[in-house]
Amino acid sequence: MNIRYSVKRLLPAVLATMLFVPGTGYASPALFQNPYATGITKSTYSMSKGDINRDGLIDLILIENSDNRVSVILGKGDGTFASPVNYAVGSNPRRAVIDDFNKDAFPDLAVTNSYSNSVSVLLGKADGTFMDAVNFSAGDFPVGIVTADFDSNGTLDLVVTDSNSTKIALLKGNGNGTFQSPVYTEAGGQYPVPLAASDFNRDGIMDLVIGMNAGDILSILMGGADGTFESPVVYPARGNVTDFSIGDFNDDSQEDIAVLLNNNTGGGTGSFYILSGKGDGTFTAGPEYGADTFWYPLRMTMGDFDGDGFPDLVVHNQNANNTSMWYGDGSGGFNPVYYPVSVHDFATGDFNRDGKDDLAYTDFTRSLYIMNSAAEGELEFSDSQIDVAEDGDSAVVTVNRNVGSYGRTQVRVMTSDGTAAAGTDYVPVDEVLTFDEGETSKTVTIPVIDNAVYSAADRSFRVQLSSPTNGATLGAADSVTVAIHEDDASDSDAPVWPVNGEIKFTNVSHTAITLNWPEAVDDTGVTGYAVYMDGARLNTVTGSTYSYDISGLAPATAYHFSITAVDAYNHESAGLTGMAATLPIANSSDDTTAPVWPSGSQLILSNVSPSGVTLNWPEAVDDTGVSGYAVYMDGARLNTVTGSTYSYDISGLAPATAYHFSITAVDAYNHESAGLTGMAATLPIANSSDDTTAPVWPSGSQLILSNVSRSGVTLNWPEASDDVGTAGYEIYKDGAGLNTVTGSTYAYDISGLSPATTYTFSVRAVDAAGNVSIELTNTAKTQENNESNETAPLSSNANLKALSVVVNGSVLALSPAFKPEVQNYKAGTTENGADIYFAADDSSAKVTVNGTKVKDSLRVSLQEGDNLITVAVQAENGSIKTYRIMLHREAGDETQTETESGSTVGAGLDAAACTFTDIIGHWAKNDICAASSLGIVNGLSADTFRPNGVINRAEFTAMLIRTLRISSDTAALSFPDRANIPVWAEGYVSAAVRKGIIIGFPDGSFHPEQPVSRAEMAVFIYRAINWQADKGAASRTSFSDDAEIPAWAKPYVAAATEHDLLQGQNGNRFAPSSSLTRAEAAVIMLRLSKLQNQ
Repeated sequence: MNIRYSVKRLLPAVLATMLFVPGTGYASPALFQNPYATGITKSTYSMSKGDINRDGLIDLILIENSDNRVSVILGKGDGTFASPVNYAVGSNPRRAVIDDFNKDAFPDLAVTNSYSNSVSVLLGKADGTFMDAVNFSAGDFPVGIVTADFDSNGTLDLVVTDSNSTKIALLKGNGNGTFQSPVYTEAGGQYPVPLAASDFNRDGIMDLVIGMNAGDILSILMGGADGTFESPVVYPARGNVTDFSIGDFNDDSQEDIAVLLNNNTGGGTGSFYILSGKGDGTFTAGPEYGADTFWYPLRMTMGDFDGDGFPDLVVHNQNANNTSMWYGDGSGGFNPVYYPVSVHDFATGDFNRDGKDDLAYTDFTRSLYIMNSAAEGELEFSDSQIDVAEDGDSAVVTVNRNVGSYGRTQVRVMTSDGTAAAGTDYVPVDEVLTFDEGETSKTVTIPVIDNAVYSAADRSFRVQLSSPTNGATLGAADSVTVAIHEDDASDSDAPVWPVNGEIKFTNVSHTAITLNWPEAVDDTGVTGYAVYMDGARLNTVTGSTYSYDISGLAPATAYHFSITAVDAYNHESAGLTGMAATLPIANSSDDTTAPVWPSGSQLILSNVSPSGVTLNWPEAVDDTGVSGYAVYMDGARLNTVTGSTYSYDISGLAPATAYHFSITAVDAYNHESAGLTGMAATLPIANSSDDTTAPVWPSGSQLILSNVSRSGVTLNWPEASDDVGTAGYEIYKDGAGLNTVTGSTYAYDISGLSPATTYTFSVRAVDAAGNVSIELTNTAKTQENNESNETAPLSSNANLKALSVVVNGSVLALSPAFKPEVQNYKAGTTENGADIYFAADDSSAKVTVNGTKVKDSLRVSLQEGDNLITVAVQAENGSIKTYRIMLHREAGDETQTETESGSTVGAGLDAAACTFTDIIGHWAKNDICAASSLGIVNGLSADTFRPNGVINRAEFTAMLIRTLRISSDTAALSFPDRANIPVWAEGYVSAAVRKGIIIGFPDGSFHPEQPVSRAEMAVFIYRAINWQADKGAASRTSFSDDAEIPAWAKPYVAAATEHDLLQGQNGNRFAPSSSLTRAEAAVIMLRLSKLQNQ
């Protein structure tokens, strides 16, 4: 065949020094950005790559043989890298492999050390760092290294080449990060160095190819299921073999071997050729390449630099000032392009996540450089202004890519307010547009809100482009103004009621009543009716609703009601008013019905520890109201809690012991429901040496001193938490130990003190292993020994004099109405947040709301369903009184539904009608509509789905939890960045944490706004379904960019592919680092839903 050569299109500043070999010219090599110096200088012998910290990004591992260490350099995903972190290994390290040797899901390192004849194993930790190296004997001058499950026992093993002998060494793994003594096998020749592993005969067992540094030969060793190898099959190699790359170079679905030579047989300073695999473990040698240009090459690696789906090769010349890329044509042939860079060693990978491989290399000055793939294009809007009517649904802006369309680039599109306000006049947009190679135009749909409120002038907002990637630039039109033209007429009249209109009361019972009213009249139309009870707004219903059911009322109680009509301009009519009283319950014989549980109710047991458990149950239903819940353990009643309490913590249990629990609902007439039952066993305590964690106090904990007299004081403290249970509390006075009380005791009386004396008291929590918490400390002075002090005790007033819940400026009605002596209330709303207002009756009292110290109010977020709000009042003498509000958030009326971004859109539309206008003609339209109809995905508005928008971790978690029909959770999240998680997503994220689907990043954070990569998506699904993955079988996938899939992700990708959930992109690429789009997520979730229903 004819070998064609070409000068590279990039690097114009160095073209004068670029090596150029005349020829017909290769027309389409990859386009690269100019190499940039990282500022990292290392004495590098070899370089490896992998995803060390499990963030879906490619990291680098540099082997520093002269410094006896490895350097880990974490990738940032944009083609740049963090500063190196160094780890000591054995003497003269040579090569490294990355995999999970101890099955803890964290990547580990294994490094050959040629001078110390060992392999250093560094086990990875959850934070992406490594433990100190542990060395294992590995023969005579080990260099090459591979890992796989060679003995088919489910654990990873190591094979190394002993380059000062004729053997290779197999180190069988124990599955815990340790390895057995080496077992030696003849390599087939003298001085074996390069080594690679694959399944050449397709029998499911890994085989080896080994290159010799003498004798001009290489050998193939077929693997056996027990970790042994067949006798070597020797192939003549035309020279000294220095490196291998394995791939399907001729597109026949068989593994081939690229063989790099130097000091060729019969003359020559280097070349490479392809051994084409036949699928049965035998090979046919092809023609040589580079024989006329190579100069003693030592390194070869593989990648797909032009994105055509065919593997390419990179070769560096040891004693020449160039590096060559050989672009595979898919038939086993190659077209070379030379670059004027002097390379010592290199690694390839998609460092900037554009779907094409990049090159990291160190030169002979020991400096690390990155040569990222590039993209052409000048990105700008097609218009400088867009006009849209307020009732025109949306504004569509077009972004064009001019001046070339090579490569993938991204650009940020973000709206900003002008005279128009986000959320009032339009739905804000902040997304990243991706232009794949060849794409020259993209549109962004920005929903316009028809708010039915008249404005005297038109309004406008701005859309801005920023941050183009991979060498693309912004054009002159980098912003566009969107003008919204007013379509509403002015209105100044409030709705009016018909003559003689009145409220009619029906269905009056002991606890409920129905309000009925006539239709009001307005010149622009009535949009809703506001319902008030005793002066507080309960709810606003639609303009076509003329009745309202109110429940949860007190028997034999009079209530005042009012209804007002509201138009689109918030003009409110006069109120229709009326009064009605609920029916009395004459005596207990009138009530014969016990409470009942909702269908499918269960007693949920959580927070199981060696000494405690939490019981959780749903709300029961009763015609006169549930007054309480009785808690039973092993048949004995422990306690009865209020009717608005749905959980109960039990402590002081014995470790490793099974208990039977039951909950019954009770009404005011002592009718008791059937029991919800469950059994749980407390956790065992292994032994005290296994427990090194001390108990901890809740945030903001204090030691409270009360009942201070001339000779005594009472100490009060909160319950401490411990991983195996708090065994007791140690009491100290002025530094001296007084006593140790049980772990279920939270108060202690001290007597025998001297009058008018200051004492310092402290309490420490201790567990069974003797681990001790920090001290809670406080100081008190006993009273004077006189009558005046005896008659002036500290106040015990822990009452509130006011308590209210405010939503959007309106006060919710509490049931029953607030009274200082009543501690339990109910209220309802459709909003996702509320303000709790209160006032203590005694100014010296301290108040906390849900554990947070506040002065007079606190804003709380609300999940759908019941939300328990606790207001604790601590009197001056330390006594505490707790008020509870069970605030029920409805999902909203039929006109509202939650979107992935937390906004609300009209849901009265049939989801199956699929009203999204921006998916017309999209490849995923049918699947998006199907997923929407199933409630798996939501749009950003009634007509906007934004299929090509990137989906973030919060949105994908919500999709996944909805697909699997897992109930959302109200448990508090512990992520340090939990404040960044949208309120609408908290329940989904909490459920995903509970199910083990999400474990967070090494620093413990969640990063809700971070895009989800395709590799990360596979892991999420794997954890959710709890598939079993064979790590040995998943050492390679069928995707053309298999080498770019992180080792930790391959089992998960393979499992999802096996279940037909995942497919490749163009050229059968998986693109593991690419961000998942909303369309891709919808399609995958729909497949998952169908799989779940099979």
